[in-house]
Amino acid sequence: MQYKKEGESVLYKWSNAVKGFNMPVLLSNGRWLNPSGNFQKISLKEVGVQ
Repeated sequence: MQYKKEGESVLYKWSNAVKGFNMPVLLSNGRWLNPSGNFQKISLKEVGVQ
């Protein structure tokens, strides 16, 4: 998974994955992310970072 911090958000996506690859990621705060081949954005507060 590729990710980067952008301001108060985190952008994330799968890189080098087969088209249609689907594997959710469980964060330590109990939230699930569903990365794809395109960047998605989530706030740092939602991932548990203050």
